[in-house]
Amino acid sequence: MNNVETVNIVKEHHFQTMKAVQNMDWSGLAQSYSENAVVMLGDGEKIEGREAIKAYYKKLGKFSEMDLQVKSSVASGDLCYEIAEMTFTPSEFQSSVKVQALFISRLQSDGEWRTEAVSYSHPRQDIH
Repeated sequence: MNNVETVNIVKEHHFQTMKAVQNMDWSGLAQSYSENAVVMLGDGEKIEGREAIKAYYKKLGKFSEMDLQVKSSVASGDLCYEIAEMTFTPSEFQSSVKVQALFISRLQSDGEWRTEAVSYSHPRQDIH
């Protein structure tokens, strides 16, 4: 598989993860992360492990709107790095939130790509 194919597969992986969040499919969301994945939030909070990440998103609940724009991607061996901009509206908010994100995904031994780490910038509100 070449780098372009890898990047396209990983982009699709992230879009499926977003779909799981929008559908409140918490098991599907959890499966998109590796067992020891880490999510670092813009305020410095660190969420470690698949089950903790699942619990975090479940606590956030439904998003009325989500958009992911991948700005840059590079694949190297069993790793893929993506810089993206995400815009989302948690159901309890009246305005959208925009964050920058760095995704690091790894090809797992079962042949699936899973997110190993995500680092989000501090959110900006009222972007519309």
